[in-house]
Amino acid sequence: MGLPALPFLIDQKYKAVKLLGKGGVGYAVLAEKEGREFAVKLLNLALVKDPQKVIQKFKKEFLTLKKLNHPHIGKIYDFGFDPDLNFYYFAGEYIRGEEIRKATVQSPVEAIEALFVQALQAMHYLHAFGRAGLRHNDIKAANILVTREANQLPAVKLIDFGLSGLAPLAMRGGTASYMSPEQIVLTFPEFAKGKTYPKPDGRADLYALGVVWYFCLTGLNPFLVGGDPEASLKRHFEFSPQPPSSLRKEIPGYLDKIILKLIKLNPDERYASAAEVIQDLRYLSGKPYSVIPRAARSCFLPEGEWINQDQAWRPLKAKWPPAAPEHVWIIASPGQGKTKILEQFKNHVQSEGGKVLLLKQTAQEALEEWLADLKGASENLSRPTVVAVDDFGEKHPARPRLEELWEHIRYSRHWDPQTDIPWLFVFTGSAEPVFHPEFPGATLRLRNFNPADLKEFLRRLAPKKDAAPPEKFLRKLYRHTDGNPQWVTLVLKAMGEKGLLWNDDGDWAPDLFQETGVDFGRLPVPGNLTDAFNKEWQARTPEEKEFLKWLACFPGGAPASLPDNPAAGEQLIRLGLLECDDKGRVRFKNGFLQKNIYARLSAGEKQTTHRRIAQTLKKEKAPLHQTAYHLSRCGSPRERLKPLEILARFYQSSGMLEEALAMKQEELRLLPPQRPQKRMETALCVARLLTGLRRFDTAKRTVNRWMKDIPPASRHGIWRARFLKVKSEIFCKEDRFQAARRCLEQALKIIAAQRGPVAEKLILKNGIANTFLSEGKLDAAIALYQQTRRTAAALEFQKAKEVTNNDLAHCYLLNHEEDLAEQTLVEDMTFFQKIADRRKLIRCHYFLGELMRRVKRNFNEAIKHYQQCEKLARGLKDIDILMRAYNGLASTYLDRAQQDDQPQAYRQALRYYEQGLMLVSKLNKNLHYLDAEAAAFYLGMGMTLQEQGHFQKAHDIYQTIIQVLEPKTKKIRLERARLCEAYLTMGDAFIIRKECGQAKPYLEKAQTIAKGAKDLKEHLFSGHILWARLFREIEEWREAKRHYEEAQEIKTKFKINPTPLAQKYINELKEALHD
Repeated sequence: MGLPALPFLIDQKYKAVKLLGKGGVGYAVLAEKEGREFAVKLLNLALVKDPQKVIQKFKKEFLTLKKLNHPHIGKIYDFGFDPDLNFYYFAGEYIRGEEIRKATVQSPVEAIEALFVQALQAMHYLHAFGRAGLRHNDIKAANILVTREANQLPAVKLIDFGLSGLAPLAMRGGTASYMSPEQIVLTFPEFAKGKTYPKPDGRADLYALGVVWYFCLTGLNPFLVGGDPEASLKRHFEFSPQPPSSLRKEIPGYLDKIILKLIKLNPDERYASAAEVIQDLRYLSGKPYSVIPRAARSCFLPEGEWINQDQAWRPLKAKWPPAAPEHVWIIASPGQGKTKILEQFKNHVQSEGGKVLLLKQTAQEALEEWLADLKGASENLSRPTVVAVDDFGEKHPARPRLEELWEHIRYSRHWDPQTDIPWLFVFTGSAEPVFHPEFPGATLRLRNFNPADLKEFLRRLAPKKDAAPPEKFLRKLYRHTDGNPQWVTLVLKAMGEKGLLWNDDGDWAPDLFQETGVDFGRLPVPGNLTDAFNKEWQARTPEEKEFLKWLACFPGGAPASLPDNPAAGEQLIRLGLLECDDKGRVRFKNGFLQKNIYARLSAGEKQTTHRRIAQTLKKEKAPLHQTAYHLSRCGSPRERLKPLEILARFYQSSGMLEEALAMKQEELRLLPPQRPQKRMETALCVARLLTGLRRFDTAKRTVNRWMKDIPPASRHGIWRARFLKVKSEIFCKEDRFQAARRCLEQALKIIAAQRGPVAEKLILKNGIANTFLSEGKLDAAIALYQQTRRTAAALEFQKAKEVTNNDLAHCYLLNHEEDLAEQTLVEDMTFFQKIADRRKLIRCHYFLGELMRRVKRNFNEAIKHYQQCEKLARGLKDIDILMRAYNGLASTYLDRAQQDDQPQAYRQALRYYEQGLMLVSKLNKNLHYLDAEAAAFYLGMGMTLQEQGHFQKAHDIYQTIIQVLEPKTKKIRLERARLCEAYLTMGDAFIIRKECGQAKPYLEKAQTIAKGAKDLKEHLFSGHILWARLFREIEEWREAKRHYEEAQEIKTKFKINPTPLAQKYINELKEALHD
């Protein structure tokens, strides 16, 4: 059946007024509804080979595409079936615009580039959407429109998704010229010619976009052969396009590189994601392109993410289609998703061809329209229908009409029991349901997110699928919202719109990993939650209110034995406001309720209640910090000081630095001016906590403010020296070692002038030595460390333990004095075990692990030390050290795998790399915000992938590390080492692939770095081995032999014990050169 004459109605809703196009499986028409224009696609089942299969895919993909929300993607609104036309349809946004090729014929290269960045941003959103991402499947010039925004600037819109079930088999040449090779082989296997191609993924869309980009820049579609589809398909496999700049001179070289990489024949040689293309484009062009523009950041927060409601959704979905009239009640508190589940169910029923009458509001106009629709539907009880009412109850204005309908149904069934009445009534509310006595009924319940649900929710919303959400932010968000889905979404949207969730590359914003800088109290609260709280509070008795006020003062619940009025508590538990956990503690079920009740208390009520609780806890001999919590909230400022100090110490020892900082800041606020030393001691602690939280600017402001009031020559001058030491620690964290050294030297002068303690002088000298070590000035560092150790040996034990440290052993290790390093580490370990200093013990174990792995190649001993390091770091909650331990373990298992060719060792290495990369993500040390430690992790992962044959993935990692570290004008010692390693591994990868010309520049750069550094002799040795391998590959035997001999000289001179991989290369070279 063809289309009727225009105009005609679609499903009695849309008035078709113009034919927009005709495709392989149907039609596209311009339609009107209530004064708005829509693009409606009609599916002609007569043109499809397997109609039922296609219909199911059509329905499924509509339900997903309806959730898409991005400024550069056309929106889809509605889906249905018109029985009169016998067409399925879906309606979407009608966009007035030009195809991108026509729109850019006269455009300069820069303008075309900007439009393609918008297309890449849309593609990144699409590929990151949901659990597995979505593909467009039909990227071509005709499906990328250029329209005008409100500000008259050109904007891209992706339209006309090629649904996978509808991919046309008989296509025009234009479509064929954009298809990726893997898409072609999937449809036409004969083109593979024995080669294996992966299943199409997001790279297929990127390939097609690369073709469109080439076409728009040059006016030439590189794979189009006239109107011959088959010849166009063949051309993808047989033709290598020339650089676009050869056809248009003003095209810059970086666009040649990017576009030609996008349209590589092998998917593994293309970009892995749209984000990578934008990042490369930004780096090579110097233009500030973003993966996620600020205007689109809230687009990654769809309302429809389904996380924890399967226990309600699955049984509800199973109710359709009903065999007989039935009720379903969905019970939920405000904000838990009652309306959302009704919307979801409506889409599901519509996709199955059913009718849905949904009433979400009781405004007179909406109610009258709904009642009219209900009356019309009730005239045909045999049509499968859902009647859904949100927030239904005894006094709902629709109830009288529904009762009439129920009576009508009951009457119809009574007189004709064989009549099918497949009607389903779905109601939502917060009260217990009341069912019609003659209809079966089911009750389903929704709930808040628990912490695991919230983590999964954020993980799914993240623009980058491998980026775990920050744990610290998760905890704060959960505490603030109690996991209420609506409130969580509202907070995230507010933060997303302000650019506080993700950066331009789609990574979690750095502040979320440390201190959010967000006052959650100022973010919006859903109005329905506030209304529900007020209603609940008014319904409580005076005794219940008193109990709730008392319990609101306990942040984590109260022991059941403590309350004065247990009967009121039992009643509140029965009402569902409170619960009793498995430890016998009574607590609020809803954190929002607790926060609001506590906020209602006057200052006097809070003080009285907290004091009474503290007295009770003392009698019960509760842990000291519990009593201190309540004492810190009552009494005079002087009385609160000691409890605040106890709490800060408890939080700090538990790794809760933010909570410790809040206590110290409050203590500082309460301390009187008459106690200057205590105030300065507390301010020092505040500055150190801010540094630990990586809030460096705030820490520096704190230090400077206090130093300003302390002249160097005053009697408090020694405190100025201590503030300078903290300032040096901040500079070291920022890799500003010369500034740190200046601070320490100033502090040393003050201590000397004040005749301060010897131990304090030695600690400052150790700090200076640390700066030398970080800059790679090993001789200066060793001399200073040795001096402080000799002086410390003469001090009494308590003073000596403040000074002794194991960085001297680290210096020996870097300086290839391995025997001295081992001797020093063993002595230090004995000393630190004696004084039970776990932090310094960790360093001993770590460097002993490094010694055993890198020098002695004793992998079993290395693993023992790294595991001990891991155990201690976990106990101290030190993520940085734990990350190093994982890196050491992963590297050891990789070395073992290379030595013995053990598949199990490779798996162990990957396991530790994966665990470590999770920590890297927590610290926001991703591939585009690298420090030296994180770079080591990514290098190790790249080498593991390379060993397993994943050369392109390894290459991309090495390339990104180089792109991030290479432009830095001032590199610290470790950054130079990591960059040198990246050059070497990149060169090695090219040699393995026999691309020796590509390897040479990387090996030259590595050699330049290694020659100029005293601590990179092993890198210099590795470089000569790789040069020897390269010259062996190109059969320049004299050069190969020269580099091999130089490597052997370095090995002998500096006592280098080669890695298993290096030893393997040495053996191969020895045999080849001997032959």
